[in-house]
Formats: sequence, structure tokens, C-alpha cells
Amino acid sequence: MADSEDRIRLVLVSPGDLAAERTAVQRVIEELNRGVGANRLVLWRWEADARPGLHLQGPQGLIDDLMDLPSADVVIGVFWRRFGTPTHDADSGTEHELRRAWAAWREHRRPDVMVYFSSRAYAPRTLVSWRSGNAFWSSERSCRASSCGGRTRARGRLRRCCAST
Repeated sequence: MADSEDRIRLVLVSPGDLAAERTAVQRVIEELNRGVGANRLVLWRWEADARPGLHLQGPQGLIDDLMDLPSADVVIGVFWRRFGTPTHDADSGTEHELRRAWAAWREHRRPDVMVYFSSRAYAPRTLVSWRSGNAFWSSERSCRASSCGGRTRARGRLRRCCAST
């Protein structure tokens, strides 16, 4: 097994509507670790690594403590049709986590932050979830999709965009 200094710690953040994709990420990490990764890749995801408990800032505060974003090497955000569940300071836990990751990156140049969007077809029944997510992506304080060139997967472009927030 690799030493802890040799490990790459990944944190996966997304709303709950991406269970299949989140499981697929776990399988890919396991496959890489069996081959070239040599157990170097460590994935944190709330459904496997969070636990029930009490926290002064509610459930998100407990998840934040366990997630330990400042010690992550990479944070991967994934979205599809839902934006997520509101928290005390954001429209969703995923937004809260991405904002914390971007703040850590601006201060320490880590973790790397990558955001992906599912391309599966979706027709919303209501505009509520869409409006919440749209407000986040179009706000002046966040990484606007328009200034990042749409659904970007290019880490450098995302960094430049979010570094200005």
C-alpha cells in the first residue's frame, strides 16, 4: 500500500440525483488502484464516508468536518437535474462545498476543482430547481458558465474563471 504522502485524495460532491455516476466514479477509482494507481487514489463521498451525528451548523457542518476539503488534492463536482438541498449559507450542499473548495484553492492552490455536467436528457417539471442552480452559476461571485465557455472540463479555464471570484 502507498504511504499517506503518496496518496491522492479525491472528494466527490454532487446532489443526490447522480447515484449511478457516483458509484461509477468509485468503480473507476477501484479499478485504477488495482492497476496503475497501486492504492494511491482515495475517494471521499458522503454516502460512504459521512456518518449520522449532531453539529452546531447542522448536517452540512458535520459533513464539512468529515470531508476535510482543505486536505483534498482534487474536488470533483457533478451536476445533472438537481442543484441540491439548501444549507445554512448556500442554495445547496454542493454549492457550499464547491465554494469552500474554491476558497481553499485561492488560499493554498489546492485542491484542484473540476466541475462536470451530466449530458443525460432531462425535462424539468418545474423551474424551481433550475432557477436555484442558474442563480449560482450566473452570480458574480461564482464561476459563471458564460465566462468559462459553457460546460467546461478544462481545469485551467475553470481555475482562471474561479480565481477571480
